[in-house]
Amino acid sequence: MAQDRYSIYSASITDGETPLHLQQLRGTTTTPGTRRAEITPGGAVDRGAVMVAIAEPTIRFESGDLAKILAAVSITAGYNAASGATIRAQQRANQGVFTSGSNHVTIASSKGFLMLERIRVSQDDETGATCELMYHALSSDGLTAPLTYAAGQALAQAPAFNSRFFMGPVYLGSSQLAGLQSWECESGVQFMPHRADGDVWASNGSIVLRNPIIRLTFSNLAAIGSVGNLFLAAAGSAIALYARKGASGGTRVADATAQHCAVAAATGAWGPTDVSVRENNDYTTTIEITPTGTITASVASAIPAA
Repeated sequence: MAQDRYSIYSASITDGETPLHLQQLRGTTTTPGTRRAEITPGGAVDRGAVMVAIAEPTIRFESGDLAKILAAVSITAGYNAASGATIRAQQRANQGVFTSGSNHVTIASSKGFLMLERIRVSQDDETGATCELMYHALSSDGLTAPLTYAAGQALAQAPAFNSRFFMGPVYLGSSQLAGLQSWECESGVQFMPHRADGDVWASNGSIVLRNPIIRLTFSNLAAIGSVGNLFLAAAGSAIALYARKGASGGTRVADATAQHCAVAAATGAWGPTDVSVRENNDYTTTIEITPTGTITASVASAIPAA
């Protein structure tokens, strides 16, 4: 019996005009999201039937290619994948590398919605910044399955390097907050699939809430002094987080060059969520920012001089 195995490969999401090809993926997880109706007739102790009640399938992606993703996917409005998505799995060759031809697997969706969930980066992490995305697969009519599996498929959009970003500084207004060890930004976008008229799968949906959260971890306890207390305070100025773009064959693109990643919140409240130390390590504190209004994300920013 053949024991076929498959590896990660590029995925494609399209709005019907300009496809987004994720050719620098680190991981992907498809979740059918099936809620099963299990029927045990009265007087019986064993199930008599099992069927799909409803399902909300999703696909998660993880990539370090912030340049391509943030150019296509809005951190506040997402990406309307009106023409769907294709996830590819590349067949491994026994005693080789990969097979050629139509031996591969795809999971396809006819339409859906792609949203950016989180960007995170930390000091000294050679993998660089990571972007996490969530795709909500939608049905064409509420009764047609929104995801299909197919074997014996050819591959398209070969994997390719495009960009990598690393830790950068954080600024409160024009002042750098020193000692940053990591930062992450959750978009807080909540997308609600909608079903009606007896639909099994949602055929449409909308963003119903945006509650972004930014977390900064410092090895410098002076960050608490910037907040002003141990509980909560209004951030007196805009907060901007940066990730430096890596330079292939070198270190980083110059700060003055407008190719870096910037995530910013114009207004909000902030306060420490923990102040901790263990054994002979340094103290750290995590400051959580809850923006009011929307946040912005760009990969065409210069980093201010300290």
